[in-house]
Amino acid sequence: PKWLILPRISSGSSPFDYRLSITPSVQNVLQGQATQPYILTVTSLSGTPEEVVFTAPNLPSGVTAQFTPNSCTPTLTQPCTSNMVLQTSSTTPAQSYSLSVTGRSLLNNILKQANYNLGVSQNLILTSLNPSSIQNGVSRTVQLIGTGFSTASCGVNVNGNLASSLGYYVNCFSNQRIDLIVPASISVGTYDLSAITLNSGAIIGTSNSLPLT
Repeated sequence: PKWLILPRISSGSSPFDYRLSITPSVQNVLQGQATQPYILTVTSLSGTPEEVVFTAPNLPSGVTAQFTPNSCTPTLTQPCTSNMVLQTSSTTPAQSYSLSVTGRSLLNNILKQANYNLGVSQNLILTSLNPSSIQNGVSRTVQLIGTGFSTASCGVNVNGNLASSLGYYVNCFSNQRIDLIVPASISVGTYDLSAITLNSGAIIGTSNSLPLT
């Protein structure tokens, strides 16, 4: 018998592959606060697009993640997106976390990761001022007593403005005390003081205020 050998025809298709990215890469919140949405973007690189499901593994204690939606399917020409919001609790340890979000394609279980950072700061509580008054023409050190102050990035607001920009001097001693040196040029009046936490010059946490008179 004669056999007819046909050439093997390739389908020409390649397995689905994609890229997972996240923006912004860094957010900072206080204990008990939620982040603004992290935007997850899935971009198809090859093959027939598949639905990609998101998870947030190894979250810090007291942190939960919510995805809206929890999956998406890109097209060959159009990426798809999802929002991820992280909710912290009052007991989440205050520190900076390096985390990752995972995407998994449903048909072929192709896993991808995108890295991001979350900074959690302790709540700032101002309990007292010592002393709570100033005198005309006299330079005076006022101690701000409370909890949650950052020795590395603390500050003080005076009537909603940075004390350092108004001629005051700020010394951070511990997470329970900040010294505010009030210059002699400050007139007697009522000044609302609050402790703040700074990150790269931006205010990321503000305590309650107490009056300095």
